[in-house]
Amino acid sequence: MVCVLNHQQQCVLIDDACILYLQLCQHGSKCHELKNSQHNNKCLHPPICSYQDATSSCEQMDDEVHMFTFLHNIKCQYSGQCNDKDPKHLSEYDHPDYCIDGGNCQNVYQEHLLAYRHLPLCSDGFNCSKYLKRDNDHCKEFRHCKSICPYDNCCVQFHDKQHFENTIHSFRLPCPFTPYNCSMYVEFIQTGNTNKISSEVENHCYKYSHVCPFGRQCKTKDEKHFEISIHIARKICSNVDKCSQLTDEEHLESFSHPGIRDIRLFCREPGFKCSDRLKNEHLKKYRHGKNHNHLSAVQSTNLNSSINFVRNQSQLIRTVNNYVDVSNWKKSKISPEILNWIQALQPVHRCAPHIFESILVHGHVMSRHYMNLLKQPAYVAKAVRQHGRIRLIFLKHNIPAVKDNAFRLITALVEAEFAKSKASSGTTPLSDDHDYTMKVIEKKLIPPLTDHDINIIHQWSKKIAQESIKLHQNPMGIGYVVDQTLGTDKHVFSILGPHLGHYYGDII
Repeated sequence: MVCVLNHQQQCVLIDDACILYLQLCQHGSKCHELKNSQHNNKCLHPPICSYQDATSSCEQMDDEVHMFTFLHNIKCQYSGQCNDKDPKHLSEYDHPDYCIDGGNCQNVYQEHLLAYRHLPLCSDGFNCSKYLKRDNDHCKEFRHCKSICPYDNCCVQFHDKQHFENTIHSFRLPCPFTPYNCSMYVEFIQTGNTNKISSEVENHCYKYSHVCPFGRQCKTKDEKHFEISIHIARKICSNVDKCSQLTDEEHLESFSHPGIRDIRLFCREPGFKCSDRLKNEHLKKYRHGKNHNHLSAVQSTNLNSSINFVRNQSQLIRTVNNYVDVSNWKKSKISPEILNWIQALQPVHRCAPHIFESILVHGHVMSRHYMNLLKQPAYVAKAVRQHGRIRLIFLKHNIPAVKDNAFRLITALVEAEFAKSKASSGTTPLSDDHDYTMKVIEKKLIPPLTDHDINIIHQWSKKIAQESIKLHQNPMGIGYVVDQTLGTDKHVFSILGPHLGHYYGDII
């Protein structure tokens, strides 16, 4: 029996009360088995701190006695996004309840994910076959929804259709031509006056996302910019601002450099026409189209000027249809497979190995007439002058006097090769002062040309001359007499489809 005094100092008897009916846990509030029911049936633990219930944060957290005497619920810092399944962690920290929507929850916003725990995401997402079949057991164990891309605005998989459909990004649908080939975006960022930008260009650039030209160096904080821009973090050049490869466009497009856009502005001149393409400061600011390594120029004879291709096409179609009618063929629609096959055909040129070697040196295919002209040193010198590597030198030093002296040097080098081989009957012997003349020309060229430029001229003049000599020593082509009459010896022949003319050579 227990006697308790009331406010009138009278003894009040109450029923039997049992105090400390279990043994006190020696670990107090520090016990790691607070959620172990078997342990709780044997030991008593301190009550939950009332201050924490009232104010949500106890002010006596620094008091060791208080902390040992009362339990305090410590919330996990990761809240609903905690992935730690360790029993010790689960017993020491409080976590939110599971979302009531279970596997049907589609809410992926950060606030919701922190407020509630969720089932693990199915790796197949909406493409999961069990989800599509509405497998209840599977849907109770996994959640099916779009996940937020961990790289978000820096995601490099923006052109991966499957990835973009299954994940959420903060930027809009990417333009299929970004980062390099969207002409509208080039106009959008390179037009200084926004009033001059057409509505079509402006709508496109606000409707679709494009890769930000500054990449990791972008300093824009505007939220609108992040909605329409993707920021790709390129690898920073190891040499940083001391890089010696700033004239290498491929290097500039592969690494980030301080003060240089990852995607430079697009030069208005194509690469092979831009006179500033080899200037360091120009290259730091502008990129060029991938057409600066043009093949050598070939003289056009305009052989098709008198041909009416439209008339020929209609006549061929009419002839074929007449033949079909006369032969009583059953007319039917041409299948798409045949049309696709014909459209995919590419012209095939076939030649011998030594002709192919000559093509590689000259930089272009050649007709039989063109090959015959290469018997003469003067035409070979012209071929050297039109070679892509030589034209780069002329492009860099676009000075008439330099071009004239360079052509004189090329002519002298070609004549020397022909004289050595005695290949041409019309070749005059070299004069005694031939070598001296070449040295005089070279002195006139340096400067502005460098020793490297002179070596290039020597190298390609000799290569092309030697290949030309080999070429006319063993001429190829069918060589019909009628070809010269019709002028078809000036054509380069190709066949649509398999080229079975083994007599042309083995290289296709």
